[in-house]
Amino acid sequence: MAGLLLEAGIAWWNCSLSPLGSERSTPEQTRFVVDTIHRLHSEINFSILGLGEVSEADVQKIIGMLPYGFLYLLPEKASGSRLKFDTAILYRPDVFDLIESETLEGVHGEKTFRVAQLCALQFRYGSHRIDFYAVHWSSRLQNPENSSFRDEYAIALRQRIKNRPKVYTVLFGDFNDEPFSGPVAQKLPSTRDKQLARSNEDFFYNPFWRFLGESDPTRLEGSGGGTYYFKRGFNTRWFTFDQMIFSSTMVQNAICRLVDESVSVWREKELVEAVIDGKRQFDHLPIYSAIEMEFIHD
Repeated sequence: MAGLLLEAGIAWWNCSLSPLGSERSTPEQTRFVVDTIHRLHSEINFSILGLGEVSEADVQKIIGMLPYGFLYLLPEKASGSRLKFDTAILYRPDVFDLIESETLEGVHGEKTFRVAQLCALQFRYGSHRIDFYAVHWSSRLQNPENSSFRDEYAIALRQRIKNRPKVYTVLFGDFNDEPFSGPVAQKLPSTRDKQLARSNEDFFYNPFWRFLGESDPTRLEGSGGGTYYFKRGFNTRWFTFDQMIFSSTMVQNAICRLVDESVSVWREKELVEAVIDGKRQFDHLPIYSAIEMEFIHD
């Protein structure tokens, strides 16, 4: 018996083109986003890209300007729903087959809210399903940091995942909460402790704890650590809102697993300068990781 190991890169970027999915981007802004995706792809060669704050028209323009042969998946609007999702998932059909897609909404009292966009994929040469949930939870302007309503996003997502067959799961997106915030750390729940996540399947593993601060002070002046820049921040202007969080099964040395050393924030000089100059709408940095799948054949 011989083993074949395939690796696939995963990226996420809240590219700020059309918040709440309402189209408002200019050709110049779209061009900047496409050029940035080109540079990102040249470094990490991702097979899956999640985008936040995009409209359907944005995604169609982006796909039309990219040469990589990606297919894209937009959230399907539930019957009678008034919610607007603003995420999209792009994937390479030569690497993955699409198994299922779904838009997840939550209800709390009389309020309906966006939970996640599900894209279930399978390596073309494998038989194991991987569930990717793209999230963009409400901003802290809509629901403040200490609002108990923020917990409802994590509770709804956790319940949805628990009700499904045991599969490999990746949560990625803009949580508008930090790794230590209640919804992410306590309600999902997720942990920085890889050994705990490996031994206890109630926990997700969150490697983005390591990006709460600037680990390399010589890297770039002004990058400050984190993924999201808020110019009027009181005691920090950088927040780690963008994260990738992995199910326990993906850190158990299983057939499909996280390549933990691949996890990073893309602090490319041109994009960092665009984020901190305050004159453009871009305020997030991309994040990325990789997963690998082992195939056993005769």
